[in-house]
Amino acid sequence: MATKVVVKWGKQVLDDVEIDTNESVQVFKTQLWTLTGVPPERQKILGFKGGQLKDDADWGKAGLKQGMKLMLMGTADQIPIAAPEVQTKFVEDLVTDPDQVDAMTVTSAADSARGLRNLGYTCYANATVQCLTAVPELRERLEVEFPKEGGIMPPLSSVGTIRDLLTTLADDKPVGGDGVIVPMSVIATLRRENPQFQEKGQHDAQECLVTILRILASGFDTAKRQAASSGSAPSAEANAIDELFGIQMESTDKCVDSDESVTKREMVRALMCYITKDVNSLNQGLVMEESIEKRSDALDRTAEWKRTAKIAKLPPYLWVNFVRFYSSASDPSKTRAKILRNVTFPLMFDAFNLCTDEVKSECEPGRAEIRRQEDDKVNKTKADMDVDTKTKTPKDPVRVTESKSGMYELCAVLTHKGRALDSGHYVAWVKHTDEVWFKFDDETVTTCTPDDIQKLSGGGDWHMAYMILYRARNPQECP
Repeated sequence: MATKVVVKWGKQVLDDVEIDTNESVQVFKTQLWTLTGVPPERQKILGFKGGQLKDDADWGKAGLKQGMKLMLMGTADQIPIAAPEVQTKFVEDLVTDPDQVDAMTVTSAADSARGLRNLGYTCYANATVQCLTAVPELRERLEVEFPKEGGIMPPLSSVGTIRDLLTTLADDKPVGGDGVIVPMSVIATLRRENPQFQEKGQHDAQECLVTILRILASGFDTAKRQAASSGSAPSAEANAIDELFGIQMESTDKCVDSDESVTKREMVRALMCYITKDVNSLNQGLVMEESIEKRSDALDRTAEWKRTAKIAKLPPYLWVNFVRFYSSASDPSKTRAKILRNVTFPLMFDAFNLCTDEVKSECEPGRAEIRRQEDDKVNKTKADMDVDTKTKTPKDPVRVTESKSGMYELCAVLTHKGRALDSGHYVAWVKHTDEVWFKFDDETVTTCTPDDIQKLSGGGDWHMAYMILYRARNPQECP
């Protein structure tokens, strides 16, 4: 239930500020943060019973009333965030005839894409799996290394449930009923593999992705060991998960007060976009340089170090996670509220400047070839293009096994709508063609445009990007 209040902050008066009594105090404080720029830990909210509003206060006992006046005290350090002025319009919104809307939805989306039944707070898993359908190479590797006809035995049964769901989503055969798939086995697998998913309520989609990739990586490793023990040659040095999503990071720590320098490498499966008051775009949130404190052996004390990170190996598919949820510094276990700041992300992403010099050198030929192909495409006459259209047979998309250019194209977005991590709703948006995207809202599948996708950057209560997936752009196999 929402209660509207008036909040006075200095000379500014905020009318009709809504308090959702089903949410925590931390969510309300984060809402005020987006309106005023005063961080939650600096806020003092007066006007309730007992004086200052406490983080663990019960709305029912706080004396909350419609239209009551509150006072906010605290110093701002962030630019206020406004909601988007223009709401996203989907393709079906442009048609006024309901029959046309239904026909459009059936022909352009439902016939070629399938929704997943929400089994009660399972949109986090549905959206995550739908985003993984943008990676056909993953499904193909699962089908090859874990063939269904061969049977899957524990501990690989968890891999089998994920393989089966991805295969079913990619299959164009009828599934019966309303065409919606019930992901019961995958939900049961997630709850078995990660006990936090057994709890009733909403869960974190980023944690869901981590769990799925961990299950699959473990399965591929197990299959490799079984192949080695039987005398068969393994299919690859790394498992398929690290081949597809593994980002090898090279970090160098240099001590400010000595000549010490330490370089190490580690494999991660996503880049993190940290959101602060100065971050307005994806590139600004990718922190590749920072100051840290750690012990210096040469100085025999704790010293300041400068850490510089570079990408030493680019993956075919690049996940980026937006760090959108805020935890209280005094009690991280409390409900994590959402940072609503507008952070834009491009449809085409260039990771070149994030890479080591060695990787840059490897990417140069591919980048030059892509530029040449793009120039040729621009220089083609309309007649040439007409001939191409008539003489060339459409081909299936070329499978991506590596990044040869450092250039990427957006292929999937997972959004969260709501104010807190343990509430709200997740939706998947997956690229179908250059001009058409599918919106997977549990059972409902509709279409939208690239312009709609770029409006998922945040700034209000609309769907906003929480995870995004990029696919490597490589020179075309055929001219």
